[in-house]
Amino acid sequence: MRKARFHTISGEEQARYLLQLDSFLEILTVGLNNTPERISALKNFGEQQDWNWARLPMQQKTYQSLGKLVQQVRENYQWFDWKTDFDDPAQNRGYFEKIEISAESGFPWMFQIMELHRLQREAPKLLEQLPSYQQAALTLRDVLLTDYVPGNEVQAKTNEIHAAALKRNFLEQLQTFNLLGWDSSAFSVEPQATKVIPLGVEDLWNISLIRYSPAAGLFHAYVIDLWQDRSEPQIREVQGTSQGVISADLQRTLKFSEENAAWYILKTIDEKFNSLHPVHVSRAVIGPFETRYLTHPGDLKPLPLTAELLQNELDTGVLRFNRQYSYAPNKDTSGTVSRQIIHQENWNDEIIVCPGAYSSAAAQSVLGTDVRIFKV
Repeated sequence: MRKARFHTISGEEQARYLLQLDSFLEILTVGLNNTPERISALKNFGEQQDWNWARLPMQQKTYQSLGKLVQQVRENYQWFDWKTDFDDPAQNRGYFEKIEISAESGFPWMFQIMELHRLQREAPKLLEQLPSYQQAALTLRDVLLTDYVPGNEVQAKTNEIHAAALKRNFLEQLQTFNLLGWDSSAFSVEPQATKVIPLGVEDLWNISLIRYSPAAGLFHAYVIDLWQDRSEPQIREVQGTSQGVISADLQRTLKFSEENAAWYILKTIDEKFNSLHPVHVSRAVIGPFETRYLTHPGDLKPLPLTAELLQNELDTGVLRFNRQYSYAPNKDTSGTVSRQIIHQENWNDEIIVCPGAYSSAAAQSVLGTDVRIFKV
């Protein structure tokens, strides 16, 4: 029998799933933004290698950068929900009567993301087919104050008018939103470069970007820190700001395969650009979202804890976040061009977002990894 690649949900089930997904991603974002400097085996390794710690970014800053990228993913998934804001009704919106959940990642399916992009492209045409807010208000007035609609149909007609208004607001807001892309040959969002430390002779730059893995149905968040000297700059500062414009050559280089290890990314940038001296690379996989919809997981197998959790409470789950990273603060100056000293150790840490009652069991599920638990 062919395995279903997605699950279709609607109504209360859709609302419950999206509320849960949003709350888990919110907890992950807040937790990353508030992660302090941490003592780990990496510190001991760095001391043994006589690392120049002054050339490395603070771990806290790295986690904050990752938190911002997770927040971007969260804001994209929020478009699938129907938003009701009693304090600011002008922000209310909604469009999807049903959504499809990937059986391989537990997140909204790739074709659901593609549909969101289609709606953005076709928004002007779709808006022409919907009544204006003024027309909707007049129709609602007639429904409530006249008797041309049978009494037993008034509620349904009112709901229909309200839904059309929410869809109009959805399309109007969507037109200007920077959606994350799904094309594996491109970036989900263009890489952003920010100057962290200006020293004149060389500056420390932070690059962040997101890419999507169609095969796994997961977003990958990258944070790269590198020093740039003044010869053949690949990042040009936007005057009067701390932002930079990344060269086309460097952008092409940043399109790494998801199989490439963090140390390999660092080594490739170091060897290709004489003016760039990368000292840190992190790649984080956001997910999977282990719920009852994760029926055919990919290469990353669900935690044993998940099956136990779902037996006790069907409408819950576990959100995973794995960061692979590499540091190379020291230089090898024995050749004609200085190069970073690259270490091929596979450094990882894992974050698990789960119900508080299962936090202890979750920590035991990923032995041998630097694990933290964020409680729902």
